[in-house]
Amino acid sequence: MNDKEFHITLMGKGGVGKTTVARLLTEWLLAKDRKIAAFDLDPTNPTFARSKALKAKAVEIVDGDEIDPRRFDDFIETLSSLKTDVVVDCGAATFRPLLAYADDLDMFGLLSGFGFTPFIHAIVSGGADLADTLQGYDALASRFGDRAKLVLWFNPHNGPLEIDGKIYDEWPITAKHADVTAGYIFLPKLEPRTGGADLTEMFTRHLTFGEATDPKSPLGLVTRHRLGRIRTTIFEAITTGLDAAKTPEPAQ
Repeated sequence: MNDKEFHITLMGKGGVGKTTVARLLTEWLLAKDRKIAAFDLDPTNPTFARSKALKAKAVEIVDGDEIDPRRFDDFIETLSSLKTDVVVDCGAATFRPLLAYADDLDMFGLLSGFGFTPFIHAIVSGGADLADTLQGYDALASRFGDRAKLVLWFNPHNGPLEIDGKIYDEWPITAKHADVTAGYIFLPKLEPRTGGADLTEMFTRHLTFGEATDPKSPLGLVTRHRLGRIRTTIFEAITTGLDAAKTPEPAQ
């Protein structure tokens, strides 16, 4: 079994929480005393790299509107010598070309050869984004479900996660890919004026939970307290989802 983990956030729709997932995942791994190398591949809005505490490095892989294969080759080669876990945040604009590159290279097979267990983190966002993000999940599961551990995150921030009154385990698309979806992570629905506003302020300031809840934080005492409770809820959800994803499949 590979000791290192490679985590990548992928979705073709912008504003659905890819960077939020990358940040939460990185901080959760650090809390588990894992050593992390984090990378931001978003060419238009490298927000992940702005969190100093997470030390994410911005990597330029785009030439004009297209992925530069040589730049991406160089990035993949840098991963070969790493002895840490890796978290990669990708922008929506590179979704389709990155999938084509990864397929052509057999990127996840190559990463497995480097000693990584590869994880793909797909984000399904509620409300008006639901149909588009489910299409992205379908593309990822169809193309790479047998090459990486696929983890599906549900983000209710933009609206309800329902189709005709049915929740995720009743949707045809999730049933279609249930056999290749290794884990499910459910982000909490926060009250917009309290917990939601607190989390937004934390991310706007590019703070981690650890920084935001520290007594020396610029945030108020009540806000720090609420964020501590939110961290507990989110970290428990991540633990549940990733523990399921890491459970070995039964022998056939």
